[in-house]
Amino acid sequence: MFAKYERHDIVIAERQERPPSGSFFAIKRHMMRDFKKDGHNWTKKKNGKTVQEANRILKVGNVKMLRCFYVHGQDNDNFQRRIYYMLQGPVDIALFHYLEVKRNRTRCEREKKDILDVINRRRVIVRPTMEWQV
Repeated sequence: MFAKYERHDIVIAERQERPPSGSFFAIKRHMMRDFKKDGHNWTKKKNGKTVQEANRILKVGNVKMLRCFYVHGQDNDNFQRRIYYMLQGPVDIALFHYLEVKRNRTRCEREKKDILDVINRRRVIVRPTMEWQV
C-alpha cells in the first residue's frame, strides 16, 4: 500500500471532519498533527486535556518497518482511529484508518482473561516429591 499509494488515489490535502468508520486515506506526514483534529472525541489521559494515544512499532522479521498510533473513542470504545507510517524508505505519507471494532467483552473482561491466561500458563505444579515447577 505504501509503495503504490499514488495509484490508489487515496492522498488528500484537506482535513476530514468526523470521518465515519471505514474511512481510509493518506496524507503527507508533516500534516499529521493537523489531521488528528478531526472532530471526534477521543479518550483523554488523566489530566483531561491530552488524548490517550498509544503507539506500537510493527516489525517484519527483525526489521522495524511501521509505526502505528491508535486511540479509542471517548463516547464509543469500539470506535478507533489508527495511523500508520513507514519507519524506513522514501515514502513520506501517513495512512489514517477509522474503524468500528465489534467486541464481545468489555475492556475489564479482556484484561481479566489475559491475566488468567498468564496465570494458567505459569501455574505452579506440586509433585508428590514436593518439588516446585513453574
